[in-house]
Amino acid sequence: MATKKVRRTIYAKQKWQGTGVYVNPHDKVAVRYIGDSWTTNPAIGYFDANGTDVYKGKPGYVLQDVNEGALIGQIEGLTFAVGNLCHLPTTSNGELLLIINDDIDQQYGEGFDDNDGQIVVEIEYEFAHMTAKQLKSAE
Repeated sequence: MATKKVRRTIYAKQKWQGTGVYVNPHDKVAVRYIGDSWTTNPAIGYFDANGTDVYKGKPGYVLQDVNEGALIGQIEGLTFAVGNLCHLPTTSNGELLLIINDDIDQQYGEGFDDNDGQIVVEIEYEFAHMTAKQLKSAE
């Protein structure tokens, strides 16, 4: 089967954002940062999908011990760091969701309210076995 590529813009102010890419175990999926920048707080500057290594996620962040502002992914409750490049752990079924790593419940301040910017990612995928949902997402 041919490899497909789609680009998605992920916004810093929005929580979990659907990509329209549905995966199953054994699918080959990679997410690659393409451009633009975002921030969890304009006072600390803007960064790419790797986030800032000055601050790490604390309890209450999307993902602890990962750079604040890093791109994070989730498939059916399995949450993982994406950063500038990630080959996804496709052991789950579901839609690939993406988000910036920040204080999701506002335990430490403004949470997503003071975020700004967006990044563009490319999702490259090859399905091992096509399901009806995957056929729709591949169109």
